[in-house]
Amino acid sequence: MKADIEDRKGSYMRMVFSGATEAHLLAKEISVGIILTPSRPFPTAWEDRRILPGPPISNDTAVLKLVEAGVNVGIGVQDAWAARNTRFDVALVAAESRGRITPRQAHALASTNLEKLLGVWPADEEHGDLVVYDGGSATDLSSKVVAVISQQRNHVELLF
Repeated sequence: MKADIEDRKGSYMRMVFSGATEAHLLAKEISVGIILTPSRPFPTAWEDRRILPGPPISNDTAVLKLVEAGVNVGIGVQDAWAARNTRFDVALVAAESRGRITPRQAHALASTNLEKLLGVWPADEEHGDLVVYDGGSATDLSSKVVAVISQQRNHVELLF
């Protein structure tokens, strides 16, 4: 549908679906971005019956299927309070993939992929913020943010 509209209008259209818990069913045909909300779907209604539940019920997750199909995927949250747990969601996605999603790809799910999907500046590595962790990486449960270096704000923030 998107390709048909672009051909008729002669222009590019940015389209992103949020939610999309059944997007894995069309992973190979999808030419738009997907923000999975939540990253681990749960069937709360009858319409959600075709979700991909992930381990231990199935070997694959919706995120993994979409990433392997080449779809630009981001991880979203349903409520603002849940944003603080996003790094743990990313860690879980990476762990459930059993090495099929690299740590760099997993981190991109909640950072650069979302920037690209939503058209938010900077969407490149040269102008983004740098977050420094003590005790591991962003996806380690024992790590803690100790500094944020922001080129955009021209500011270094130390958090001890």
